[in-house]
Amino acid sequence: MIKNYLKSIIMCMLLFALSFSFPGISSASQEGTTLEMKAEALKSANFLTVLRFDNDCTSLYMDAKVNPFMDQLGDVPKGTNYDVVYHIYEMPATDSSLSEGKLVSSGKIANATDNKRFSIKVPNAEKSKKYTAKLELRAEGTKLGKTLVTNLQFGDCGKDKPGNNPGNPGNPGDNPGTPGDNPGQPGDNPGQPGDNPGKPGNPGNNPGNQHPGNGGKMPKTATAYPVHMIAGIGLLLAGLGLSRLAKRA
Repeated sequence: MIKNYLKSIIMCMLLFALSFSFPGISSASQEGTTLEMKAEALKSANFLTVLRFDNDCTSLYMDAKVNPFMDQLGDVPKGTNYDVVYHIYEMPATDSSLSEGKLVSSGKIANATDNKRFSIKVPNAEKSKKYTAKLELRAEGTKLGKTLVTNLQFGDCGKDKPGNNPGNPGNPGDNPGTPGDNPGQPGDNPGQPGDNPGKPGNPGNNPGNQHPGNGGKMPKTATAYPVHMIAGIGLLLAGLGLSRLAKRA
């Protein structure tokens, strides 16, 4: 009776130890869900910013950057891939929706990190047409923060740019005038500067915060793998010890 009871306890301890020694088996299916939950909490954050637009008369360029997001995302599995996915649409009008536009270019900026800057090129662009860009920051395919939608600005180019063909300056006159023979003398007693100039005003003591936050920091939710490994090994050794005791009994 006692021997069967010990065997049951040993089996339960071994199963329990295995579940702790290999947490990746039980937690692998939860990683995707955890990332989606964090992305949902950060859906109103602005993680992408447009820096400037440029063109060379045949192509459009847009410079942008990734705002800091790693601290707000919190602990995530090692090796998680972060990318910026973009799509460029040719629009029938400035106020048209993306569903009415024609996709002309798309791509991905790999290895997106905090404060990373990147450029997007729209080849064969025409100044007479309207273009809109759609950008998303993604972690393993899950969207993080807001989608950035912006109209690409086609500025001056070619003949429209000043300074390409400036006119020739006129020739100077052949006979410039002769300066006067007796220029006036400066005054003997110039005025003295004021004794008490006004003091500049003091700047405000409490300027407003120039960098509004993009969202609260996520709590740490990653599983403590080393602690579970140690606990599992300890239980495994305890089970083996009880197994030997059972055999002797």
